[in-house]
Order: sequence, then structure tokens, then C-alpha cells
Amino acid sequence: MRSVSPLDDAALVAMRGAITTGIALDPFRREQALVGVDLSIALDQPVGARALVENALQLASEHGLTLFDPQLGRSVGEGDLSEIEERFTQTATFNETGFLGTSNDPRYRATRQANARMWLWVGGLIVVVLLLGRLLRCAAS
Repeated sequence: MRSVSPLDDAALVAMRGAITTGIALDPFRREQALVGVDLSIALDQPVGARALVENALQLASEHGLTLFDPQLGRSVGEGDLSEIEERFTQTATFNETGFLGTSNDPRYRATRQANARMWLWVGGLIVVVLLLGRLLRCAAS
């Protein structure tokens, strides 16, 4: 959240007291002037995106701040709550499954096995094509 004019430290203290437990508030300074705050939560936090956005909307209206969602890349308001929640869920799911779905979670085991099977077939096909190419080259000479 950003402000057009610098905020004072009293506003920062008031904001810290107004947010829900589990939401991190980090001051954003430009040239030593407090011009906004960044709110965040851990992806596995039970608070969830809805509480984060509701807190952000409340702080924005109380302190004259503009609410910006970096994942959506634009300023947001109350009408964007469902889209923000959906994006948060996608990010949390990616975080849970890990890079390329390498989680040990049994819910993703079938997908991993299918992907592994497909890559084994692709690798086997490449080996067969290379061997056939070798055989044809040997037969031609």
C-alpha cells in the first residue's frame, strides 16, 4: 500500500495495532520517508488471503493509501477479492507441491507417476530412434 504524501510514525504504529495476528506489516520507505507499508502472510498461514485483503482495505481507507497487488500487477479494491483469493490459492498450491510437483503428498503421487512414465517412454523412443539411425548408417556403408 502506498501513499501520495509521506506518512508519520504514529500512522505506522496505528496500522500495526490494527492488523490481524499472522499478517506481517513492513514499512516501505523512499529516501527515508515512510510512503507506505507492505502486508504479507506465509502461504501456509491459516489467516488466508481474505483476511489479508480485508485488513489491507481497512488500512487503506483509514490512512488514504492505494492498495496494490504485485501478483495481479495493478491497484485493487473490494471487487477484486475473489481474484486475489484465487491467485493466492494457486501460489499456495504451487508452494505445497514444490518445484515441478516434487511434493511427497499422496494427492500428487498419481500425477508424478504419470509424468515419470511419459518421460521414460520419451527417453526410450529417443534411444530406439538413435539405434535405428546407427543401424541404417552401418547398413548403408
